[in-house]
Amino acid sequence: MFLFELAMELDARSADMAEAAPSLGLEGITPTSELTPEQIQALRARFTKTPVAAGPGGPAGGGAYHPPTWGPPPGAPGPATPAPSGGGLGIGQMVVIALAIVGVLGLFAFMFKNGGTDQKRLDRIAAAEPESDEVLPTGPNGKPLTKEQRQDVVKLEAVKAANQEKVCSVLRQIRNADIAATNSSKAAGSLEELKTGLLQASNDSIPLYDQAIPVIPEQADNMRKLQQFSRDTISSVQASSDPTDLQNRMAALTDQATSTGVVDAAIAFDSFAMDACGFSVGNN
Repeated sequence: MFLFELAMELDARSADMAEAAPSLGLEGITPTSELTPEQIQALRARFTKTPVAAGPGGPAGGGAYHPPTWGPPPGAPGPATPAPSGGGLGIGQMVVIALAIVGVLGLFAFMFKNGGTDQKRLDRIAAAEPESDEVLPTGPNGKPLTKEQRQDVVKLEAVKAANQEKVCSVLRQIRNADIAATNSSKAAGSLEELKTGLLQASNDSIPLYDQAIPVIPEQADNMRKLQQFSRDTISSVQASSDPTDLQNRMAALTDQATSTGVVDAAIAFDSFAMDACGFSVGNN
């Protein structure tokens, strides 16, 4: 039994009972304390109301009737202090407060029984929250991809990145070979030196197109045109008899490149390299 429940039973104020508890040897008693049987007995003896004997003319003898007063417990040092006549809580107010306290305690008991501790509830809430705020990717049908589909997307992206690096590696080799051929031509001091330098450069550059075609099949036609034009150029240089003959042959090759679509192929191939890898494969 709680102290406030005993106070209701004895028609006493729980605050008065808590205040008087130390004089009875009961320490740490508050209006919401749960009492032991010994504490209940001591407080009940202290605060049980006893009627004063009726005088003449009272209910038993026809005299005036005196209301009950606080009776001292056996062996108490002095008479009990009468309950204050004003400023305290009425019985109805005490009942409301007591019921409110009982209701709160019952609510906590219910929450503990059905919901577990606060930490357990927080753990459950955290577990129910999404792992991140990232918006899930959607497929062609507009629906979010499943976990397996997202894993497939990651794998495809990895394959795409690997293929991209392979493409750029081949294009880089073609660009470097073209730069080497250009530098060799500029450094040649004679027709023979030009022939020797371009022949060596062709041995390095022309086979690169055969390696690039399987890697970049969408540019296969353009690369075949460029590869053939490189062969024609080397053949013309090797067949030249003097600088004037070489100049005429180069002019004819220029016209041929325009008419056979080699120039367009070179522009398209260079544009692809810029888009795919961010650099040009031309020698300009």
